[in-house]
Amino acid sequence: AWAPAANTVSAISDPKKREFIDNFSLSGEVSTTAGENCGEKRSAKPSALAYHNSAPPETPKRTEKRRKCGDSRFDPVYWGEGFGPESLVSLVLAMRLVGITCRNGRFRGGFTLVELLVVIAVIGVLVSLLLPAVQAARESARRMQCQNQVKQIALAIHNYESHAKKLPAAGSFAPPAEAVSFSYADWRVNLRSGTNFSWLVEILPQLEESALRDSLDRKQHITASPAESLAAQPATLLCPSDESRGRMFQSADTFGVGPARFGKGNYAAYTNPFHVDSYYRSGPIALYGMKLGKATDGASKTMMVAEVRTRDHEQDQRGAWMLPWAASSLLAMDLHPTYYGKATEEEANALSFGPDTRSLGFTQTPNSAMPDVLYECPDLAGAQFEALHGYISAAPRSMHVGGVNFAFLDGHVTFLPNEIDELTMHYLISVADGEVVEGSF
Repeated sequence: AWAPAANTVSAISDPKKREFIDNFSLSGEVSTTAGENCGEKRSAKPSALAYHNSAPPETPKRTEKRRKCGDSRFDPVYWGEGFGPESLVSLVLAMRLVGITCRNGRFRGGFTLVELLVVIAVIGVLVSLLLPAVQAARESARRMQCQNQVKQIALAIHNYESHAKKLPAAGSFAPPAEAVSFSYADWRVNLRSGTNFSWLVEILPQLEESALRDSLDRKQHITASPAESLAAQPATLLCPSDESRGRMFQSADTFGVGPARFGKGNYAAYTNPFHVDSYYRSGPIALYGMKLGKATDGASKTMMVAEVRTRDHEQDQRGAWMLPWAASSLLAMDLHPTYYGKATEEEANALSFGPDTRSLGFTQTPNSAMPDVLYECPDLAGAQFEALHGYISAAPRSMHVGGVNFAFLDGHVTFLPNEIDELTMHYLISVADGEVVEGSF
């Protein structure tokens, strides 16, 4: 390639040369009138880089031909020996690449303040556009991981059923003769009776956590087990979108043999479409267990496991997965039966029941604004602020946008939206109401 002569590096003031530079854009566009008059055919838009590298310096023969055509712009004498328009374009490109500007014939390196501010602004706009996309992609990955964990729990329940010939009981409560009583138009189970281990403890071997289950003394009250075992948080029980790792629940002094600290998780099962402690009506994880054949509405149409959220408060029971309590490992929708509030002891004993439509708008749908029902909540103001407190039922909740991951009795997993129809959800929880839901939810 030609190199510019030493006496041509200064700013070009000659009008003819300036005119040529103005006509020669960075895209390589150049007037070719003179060449065309001589019968030469040149590309209308040659690349500057291609033009620079395509040919050796002017030969005497080509120079003489151009002079005869009157095209003095291509004469090396016109530009100075060893300097041509292609070298000028290369110089301009190099100046732009290394950030050199020319003012009053003097070269200066670096960026101006305006250029720097423009670059910063452009980078800021790009970051603002890319950051939400990156966060959405990460949340999508977390939601997929959560779905895989819900499916593992559902498969563990099926493996347990294959061995025990029935679905796991919601908890290790006292016998019905001791724990069940009639209160306010319904038969209820004392969820804090018995040794008080939850259904999740029963399926630990199916979740490859046999060592943890063996470390628990299940013949004694749960609070008598080793502290490190009670505080365990198996990775399979933690949703990656929730910040449950390290969160604990501290039980009251009057519970069991003394206070204990329980690790929190993010998955719970449906015991009932009504209240968690309701004895007769049932979801798939019944209080005292049930055979799979009792789910006459169909396994693919019966909702079984869902997510729950936790709070970083040691006296908030939500997520305490070893305990068979509302929002700890058990869920119910709080859709009242038609008889509720006026039934006698004999009338409140059917496995299925008709829903009372007066409950609509006040039920525990996914991420419901209705409060969860807890045994105690010392941080009442904080819980109400987070819409996580109420009177024994609890809603499925998650940190995923728009809904909650659910596993059905047949093991398939789906993402149910917050706006699911309340009656549809009621029929999906009930195992034998005779209403089979078809289609999407």
